[in-house]
Amino acid sequence: MSPPLPTIFINLNANLKLFCSFERIRVFLGGNSRDTMREHPVHNFTAHPQFDRNSRAFDICIVRLLNPITPSAEIHMIGLPPTYSPPPIDMPFEYEEVFIDGLGNTGGTTEAAPFIYRSHQRVTSEERCRSFFVVDPQQAFCGEDREQRSNVCNGDIGSPVIGNYRRQEYLAGIVRIHPSCGAHQPAAYTRISFFNMWIQTQLI
Repeated sequence: MSPPLPTIFINLNANLKLFCSFERIRVFLGGNSRDTMREHPVHNFTAHPQFDRNSRAFDICIVRLLNPITPSAEIHMIGLPPTYSPPPIDMPFEYEEVFIDGLGNTGGTTEAAPFIYRSHQRVTSEERCRSFFVVDPQQAFCGEDREQRSNVCNGDIGSPVIGNYRRQEYLAGIVRIHPSCGAHQPAAYTRISFFNMWIQTQLI
């Protein structure tokens, strides 16, 4: 990943953070390192009703925090993908550039990153993605960095994938499956645009 960022990029819509797969969920906000972040207690979470632990289909859930979050210089909101109906648009687009902020292991080691690091990636073709992972392209997409070879690793699952549409950043995905740490191949991400309508029903 590239050099540390000055602030953390937290992805919240209302009081929600999005990700799934684990039975224990912890949320840390408000810093650019493990030492400066503060844990915010989780009130509850709702997994997608069709979530399949074996296939990882419908791998998303809504996490509700116990207390409201106040935006600050280190915490700010980010929107969901734009909704167009009909038909819905699958975002991010093929070959679109996205970035991932995370605290996962670095350099193929077992050491967790002391600071938040950023990886810039390009969305791969559907064919390339499916050559590495058994995923539904409607629900997931892949990305990779063929220039600096940065990637996600252990500890990055659930991290945000940020896209940019018409100069507006949006939550494009969530880290879902990563290759072996240090491997130069794509990682798979949950596609938020596919779940837009379900997410909206959870905000009511």
